Parts: sequence; C-alpha cells; structure tokens
Amino acid sequence: MLPSERYVASLLAAAETAHGRPLGSGTTLVVDPGRDGTGSATCYPTPHASIVWCDASVVERLAGVESSRPLSAEEFVAAAADLGATLLGYGLNHVLDGAPQRPDADLGDLVVRHIGIDDVPPISMLDDLIAACDEDDVEEADLDRDHLDPTFTLLVVPDGTIAAYASGRPHDVEPSFDDIAVLTHPAWRGRRLGALTVHEFIRHRQAEDRGWFYRCNVDNVGSNRVAESLGFTLVTTIGAVSFPPE
Repeated sequence: MLPSERYVASLLAAAETAHGRPLGSGTTLVVDPGRDGTGSATCYPTPHASIVWCDASVVERLAGVESSRPLSAEEFVAAAADLGATLLGYGLNHVLDGAPQRPDADLGDLVVRHIGIDDVPPISMLDDLIAACDEDDVEEADLDRDHLDPTFTLLVVPDGTIAAYASGRPHDVEPSFDDIAVLTHPAWRGRRLGALTVHEFIRHRQAEDRGWFYRCNVDNVGSNRVAESLGFTLVTTIGAVSFPPE
C-alpha cells in the first residue's frame, strides 16, 4: 500500500471510529470533539467517501449537506454557505509516495542543523525568524516558540540568522506520518531553500521509517511549489467553513 493510500485509509478508519459505525460512500458528518465551541466544519473528500469533521453544535444546521454522493470541497462550501456558513479557506493535503526529490538549490555557506527533542532549542534565533516573517506565514507553519515541534531542521547563515526552517510532528490521524511545516526568512526567499530544508529534514528522519504529510493553504503558491518540487502527491483538497453562534 502506498503511503498516500495508507493515509486515506487511516483517515476513513478514524472517521468510522468517531462516528461509531461504517461510513457510506457519500458525504457523512462526523463530530470532532477538538472543534467544540468553534462552530467550524471541514470537508475531506476521498476517493471512497467525503468526511465532514465538525463541531457538534453545527450538526443540525449541516444535516442537509449529508448525501449519498461524495461532495467535493467546493460543493460542500457552497452548500454550507447556503445554510449560513462563512468560508474559512481551502487547503491542499499532500503525501510523499517515494523518496523526496532533491531541489536544485545551493547551500553555499549555509549550515544544516538538526534539532531533536533532547537538544537545547535556539530560541533567540527562532524569535528573530518569527519577527521577520508575516504573521500569516508563521501561523501556517504553526511555529510557536513556546510549543515547538519535537524535531526540526534549520539552514543557518554564518551570522546566526535562520534562512529556513522545517519541522515535523506526529500527524493527529496517522501518527506514523510526520506533519511537515516550513518557513523561509523573507531575505532568503526565491532560492528554493524552503524545499531544500524540508528535503534535509526528511533525509534526517527517514531512518525512523516515517511517512510524510504536507499541508498548505490553496492560495499559498510558494508552499505548494515546495510540495511539488519534492515530489509530494496531492491526496485531497479540503474546504473549511464556520457558522456564527445561534
């Protein structure tokens, strides 16, 4: 079974466990306790069924979305909008089915640093990277200096600046996959260093027989190019919405 197939199988299995019974081949609402109080719902289309993970408070409002037909992300968002929901955004979920392709990028005098859970994290360097980047980019990379991922890789300039950062944490549905994030310093963008950092991260971690999952917002062109340049397969396009409190 390819990693992308294993990821989809795990997603369906997790939804069936949460739902308490087998899913049909259409579109099914599945309550996600992690969304309590958010009023949110996200559609995950797969080749077998479409799963709508949602806050329990919006199940009744979304009842009309359940269907014998698997909805695409766009179809789900349109149907939910008719019911009063607001679009949060679309995301692209990728899985690596083979060895990562090495991007055509030159390290030059940059130094690769692999930081593990038992290492002392370079907090001041990470603070400088966060301060230099757009807030939305930092949020998409989920880079929180107080809650760092257990392992990450840095490309470091001789003066101590982090040119690019890549990290991974066990995926919430399939823990044998690393959920990868990447962030490049604005002064070092356009040199494929983000993709190179992800490549170095995977190369460092691959001895542990991990799977590789990469997600990004659909409008983040640069992040999507990183996934494509490394050879990731697009597994599903998801669509997220939010309902106002009743």
